[in-house]
Amino acid sequence: MAINLEIERRFLMKRVPAALLRGMGFLEIDQWYSESGERFRRTRDGNTSRYYITKKKMVEAGVFEEDEIELTEKLNEEMITPIGWPSYDDRVKMPWVSKLRYVYYDRKQDLKFEIDTFENMINLVVMEVELKDINQKFEIPEDIKKEVIVEITGMKGMSNRDLAETN
Repeated sequence: MAINLEIERRFLMKRVPAALLRGMGFLEIDQWYSESGERFRRTRDGNTSRYYITKKKMVEAGVFEEDEIELTEKLNEEMITPIGWPSYDDRVKMPWVSKLRYVYYDRKQDLKFEIDTFENMINLVVMEVELKDINQKFEIPEDIKKEVIVEITGMKGMSNRDLAETN
């Protein structure tokens, strides 16, 4: 596993901007959280699934040390999921979130805005923007900005893990 610094700001939104929904694809994401602190994440893009195990440690609000590995090398005996992935029986006991992710690339600012709609939580839409520095200046694109309610970076109860535990 390689430790990286993840720096992001998060915002609660009213909805996914209509302009993003027109002709834009999405990524399906399911995340389970273990008692020992790992996040198990499966992403689906069409017929392709990818599996990850991640450990995150908060450094400060919006800044995390992230230790992540993609499980692609060997599959388990059922050839369904990679070795190291929790069984179905284990996953159903874990807090989880299921979401659709829409991505908007702002080439002018060289930034990626990820907008998640949480499938298992009614009307919850959260946007994340990954930065090089937590104090980096940026502008939220106008079509997105009009749907932002409030910034939730570092707000208790609004991390994906916290949301999963209330599900």
